[in-house]
Amino acid sequence: MVKLPVISGDDLVKALKRFGYEVDHQTGSHVIL
Repeated sequence: MVKLPVISGDDLVKALKRFGYEVDHQTGSHVIL
């Protein structure tokens, strides 16, 4: 099984934004796309 790279939540959100996702809202550390 391939190991996934370790990235922060902020990096993941930035990557998903490039694919067209938008942040709806954030509650604490939970970001809702």
